[in-house]
Amino acid sequence: MYNTSSCSVQTETFSARYRLQKFYASGTYVFTIGGDDGYRFSLDGGATWVVNKWFDQSYNVTSYSTSLNGTYNMVLEYYENAGGNRVSFSVAGSALPVELLKFDASPAGTQIKLNWITTKEINAANYEIERSSNGIDFSTIGSVPASGQTNTTSQELSYQYTDAAPPDGIHYYRLRMIDIDGKYSYSPVVKASVNNDKGIRIYPTIVSRNQSITLQTTLSLPHASITLYDLSGRVLPGVEYKGAIAAHQPVSISLNHLPLSAGTYIIVCRDGDTILKKQLVLIQ
Repeated sequence: MYNTSSCSVQTETFSARYRLQKFYASGTYVFTIGGDDGYRFSLDGGATWVVNKWFDQSYNVTSYSTSLNGTYNMVLEYYENAGGNRVSFSVAGSALPVELLKFDASPAGTQIKLNWITTKEINAANYEIERSSNGIDFSTIGSVPASGQTNTTSQELSYQYTDAAPPDGIHYYRLRMIDIDGKYSYSPVVKASVNNDKGIRIYPTIVSRNQSITLQTTLSLPHASITLYDLSGRVLPGVEYKGAIAAHQPVSISLNHLPLSAGTYIIVCRDGDTILKKQLVLIQ
C-alpha cells in the first residue's frame, strides 16, 4: 500500500502499468493479482497474459501457479472504470511438499465447503486453511492433517474442510501446505460467498403503485444502496437510495411518482460492492 503522486486531478477512468525484470530461482511460485476493474499479468513482457481479467468488475482476485527458473520480464496492468479503486499483487514461492490437483470452495446453506485433491505427497505434514474478506489479509481458521503417506506415484488423495459459520458476503480461501520440516507454500486463492439475509427485510413484496417499499436491517450498512431493476436487468431511475443505514433504521422508497407498469421487479440491497439481498416484488 502506498500513496500516489498526489495528482490534483481526480478521475474515475485511468490505467496503470507496472514492469519488473526479475530472476527467479528454480521453484514453484504462486502469483495473486486483484483489481477493480480489469487486470492482467504477463511473464514475457506482455507478449502473452497468464492472467487476463480485462473487463469491468467489482474487486476480484486470481491466482496463477507455475514453475519458474531464470529471468522474467513481468508486466502487470490495471484499468479503472468508475466504482471502487483498488489493486493488489503478491507472490509466494517455494518447493511444494505436494502437487495440488484441485482446490475449490462452494456454499452449502450457511456454510462453505472446501475440497482439494493432491498427489505426490512427500513429507507433507498438514494443511492450514486461511480465510480473507478482502483477498489480501488472511487468517488461519482451521487445519487438516496430511495423510502421512510418502506418495511418489500419481495416487490421488482427497481432503475437505467445512467453514461452519462464515459471515455473510464474499470470502477468499487459500491453503498453507506445510511439510514436516516446517517449510510451506500457498495454494492459489479461491472464493465463495454466503448470503443468509441475516437481519435484512424488504417489505411489502406485493405493493400498489401509490405505496412505498421499506427495507430494515439489524446490520449497520455504511455504504448502502437500494436499486430497483426490471426482469431484463435494466435499472429503473427514481427508485434508488444511497447512503449510510443505521442498524434497525427503516428506509422507505416511494413509488407514487414513477410511471411503472404492473409486473414483477427486483429490488437489490448492497453495502459497497457486496450484494446483501435480492428480493422479487410484485407491483400491481
